[in-house]
Amino acid sequence: MRIGQIVAITAAIVWGTSFSAMADQNTVRAIATDLYANENDTTIRQLGIDSMVASVTKANPGEWFTKVGEYAPDAKLLMSSNAVASTYPYAFAKRGDKVFVALANANTEENIAQNEQYIHTLYNVAKKIKTKTANMDEFSKAKYIADYICTHSSYDYTHSNYGAAPMLATGRGTCQSYAALFYILGRYCGLQTNVVAGQFKTGSVTTNHTWNEINIQGKWMFVDLTSFDTKQDAQYLFQPIEKESQIYTQYTGNYDQVFEVFKKKTNRRWRRC
Repeated sequence: MRIGQIVAITAAIVWGTSFSAMADQNTVRAIATDLYANENDTTIRQLGIDSMVASVTKANPGEWFTKVGEYAPDAKLLMSSNAVASTYPYAFAKRGDKVFVALANANTEENIAQNEQYIHTLYNVAKKIKTKTANMDEFSKAKYIADYICTHSSYDYTHSNYGAAPMLATGRGTCQSYAALFYILGRYCGLQTNVVAGQFKTGSVTTNHTWNEINIQGKWMFVDLTSFDTKQDAQYLFQPIEKESQIYTQYTGNYDQVFEVFKKKTNRRWRRC
């Protein structure tokens, strides 16, 4: 069922272009800068840009990771790092007064070319959606984006795709992918939306979950496209923010506190490099 139908009830491409193994990092940086231009939080914006560039950068010889960057300790590095184009999970390391962030893999020429194509696909779709929704009100715009994501993607039960761009290109992604894609497309189209990390209050308490919050005409709502798409349950779609705490527990605290929470939940994805 399409999201437009659900909302009505409750409320009444990959490019064919070939890319060389040596990615054009300047072009990727320009794309990332444009996609994140409406993000006012400098930490999230810089992490997003750096992550896209890192996904098309070769690792240093002998290293198992690809450097993203070094940042001031901020819990947003952990909770917002899902909103990037990279296919791969992250690794974190406290180095003095900075946090070293890396992609948890050493990029090869093959996956650099693949990631570059993923990013171009994302940008192409984002521009088309921005044009399509230019004259829509905020709610219609958000609904269109959510409908687009759920129509073109499904949940990846193999947990192979973590980022927004891989999900858009392959049609499969995890909760991070759903939330990241809604965030990137929403921000690019002028919506005030964020990525939120936490876990469900019922059911499994051993895994992290990611969803979105969005401000529509001055009212904050939450959007959990993963749960909506897999369960076809409208309680996860554009619901008042007051209901959020009935379903989820959000991760809060400083960098060290949030890192320890993530590490306990899924050591594989949240490790030190």
